[in-house]
Amino acid sequence: MISSKGKVRGLVTVTVRDCNGNVKYYKNGFWRRVLRLPEKPMIFKHHNTITNQGDGMIADLMISNPIDYVDAFIKAGADLISFHVESNSDISETIEKITSAGKKAALVVKPKTSVDVVFPYLKDISMVLIMTVEPGFGGQSFMEPMIPKITELRQEIEKQGLQVDIQVDGGVDNETAVLCKNAGANVLVAGSYIFKSPDTKEAIDILKS
Repeated sequence: MISSKGKVRGLVTVTVRDCNGNVKYYKNGFWRRVLRLPEKPMIFKHHNTITNQGDGMIADLMISNPIDYVDAFIKAGADLISFHVESNSDISETIEKITSAGKKAALVVKPKTSVDVVFPYLKDISMVLIMTVEPGFGGQSFMEPMIPKITELRQEIEKQGLQVDIQVDGGVDNETAVLCKNAGANVLVAGSYIFKSPDTKEAIDILKS
């Protein structure tokens, strides 16, 4: 397990790689609180290098205008770029900018946003991230009312005959992971549960089982 948490000009960046080396994740700052954002792709590139370079590197652009930074994060080594449907960037244009560069695109849905907003874009993306906490800081409690959103999304994906991953982020632990997987999620993001565990590999194996 490699993790890095450090303040950079008032921001918190997190990079995670699991014990088997097959999951890497980068969360880019706080929603609408990003200072000196042009520096962030450099940090991403640095972490991509120290985590043994990058296949499967995810950049989660939790920012107001993600389309303006797509090129920078692709250049820094992102393989998949996710962005919030609530951002100011046009969803279709941002997806096109990502996929036209040969990279994968994903959409993120905050708790108060209806999941059906992503339905028209499912054919063009690789993953939908359903937030089960309000984004901003770790250690929050899992919002169980989000479970029906996962179920609804999985049903729509199957209805359209697509292969789209459903990722869940927020309050994921050994118990809530079961709820998510039963509802149709197949990608889990866990922070506090893993980092606070005395055996990080065992914690990850439990989530994967």
